[in-house]
Amino acid sequence: RLDFPCAVYNQRDPNVLGRLSEAKTALLGYSRVSDYQPKPVLYGYSERALKDMASLVARLWHVPFDPRDLASSFKGGRTRQGWGLADMELKESAIAADTDKAASCEPSSDYTAKTALLGVNFVDQRQAWEHHWAFQEAVARLGGESRRYQVHKDYITEWTGLWVPVQYDCWNLGAGGPELPAVGYVARRPPTLSKKHPYFVAVPDRWFTCYSHHSKVLSGQKIAAYELPVIDEEYLEAAAITEAVLHARGRQFSIVEVGARWGTWGMRALALLKALGESAGGHALFFEVEAAACEANRAILHLNGLGPNGTVVCTEGDAAVIRAFAEERVVIDVIDMDIQGAEVQLVPALLDVLHARVRKLVIGTHGLQGHAELRTLLSNWTIASELPWVGPTHCNGRLRGGEGSRWETQEMLQSSCYVEQTQFGPIMPWDGELVLLNPAVSV
Repeated sequence: RLDFPCAVYNQRDPNVLGRLSEAKTALLGYSRVSDYQPKPVLYGYSERALKDMASLVARLWHVPFDPRDLASSFKGGRTRQGWGLADMELKESAIAADTDKAASCEPSSDYTAKTALLGVNFVDQRQAWEHHWAFQEAVARLGGESRRYQVHKDYITEWTGLWVPVQYDCWNLGAGGPELPAVGYVARRPPTLSKKHPYFVAVPDRWFTCYSHHSKVLSGQKIAAYELPVIDEEYLEAAAITEAVLHARGRQFSIVEVGARWGTWGMRALALLKALGESAGGHALFFEVEAAACEANRAILHLNGLGPNGTVVCTEGDAAVIRAFAEERVVIDVIDMDIQGAEVQLVPALLDVLHARVRKLVIGTHGLQGHAELRTLLSNWTIASELPWVGPTHCNGRLRGGEGSRWETQEMLQSSCYVEQTQFGPIMPWDGELVLLNPAVSV
């Protein structure tokens, strides 16, 4: 049983049982059922799940808590003497919030609960949603919500402190190019990077950020608060990268981004490492085949003082180069790839390297068959999160206002459009996505 201290229940927080239920779901997600083992068995990342859950308790309720206590009642488990989780049977009924204890705890009068950071879900804006623990942890380590930055009209300033030139993404601020007809809420000017992937139109967080920046510039605002990402189809990927950076504390971090555009995920990881003051630093290997986008990687590395931390390769993902990069390191923390269907060739070509040296995979998928193939090929990896491939549909256009009138929340939720329900609210995916954890490579 997840037997939390009375100090947790004493808050009478209406979300307590919900949080414990999420903890239960998370732990069950790290278990496996097989034909020869009908009961779920804890393995690999179970230890990390327990530690993360204990960290959640300590952070949200300021309660000192030993994660080994969570395993103390599991059959055959060694607690203080060692984890010994590999061969433990896990019964779902044994992982439940201890509601009897909650009823028996005496209220505490000298405790103040910590307020969680709340975000906006683009599909369902009827309420605020609690941000992923990795964002909350990172913000706390960076100094809390009081952080401010100076507004510069030519650069988006992301929550990690990363500067990105506005002309790369923001159609409402794009430099040059022919004027486009206004369609709903879509802006008039194209970005300077490739139109093959209109990032501004495709990703709600990006056009939200671009319009927010534009409003600051137009109003003459000089100082602004950092803004965490909007909850959309990139949110789980952003959380996965942030989580990987936090887990690399005290050692050198490494990431490979294939199909980098301007280095979306590797740059954000490097910027966060720099902001956190991680002396061990990190290194990113970027692959981008389009010349303008590849040059943008170099420009952003230089602009943010990250030049020594990045290697840019202006080709498609090269298995040989990735192998050489892996051989120079004990582990690679993340490989992130978004290569428009070529993932079904690259992953098999790197399978031995992935199994031996990569902690986390983030793969954008581009078809139902390819998504299923990769899921099967990596069946021994733990699925941290998954969004099915849907493909460009009228739903995406209506969500963003790009096809006729923009749908409001209720219209979206009542429509026949596909919406994936997550703990951060509904998400409407475009590309598919797999975030996978390697149980063979410890954190």
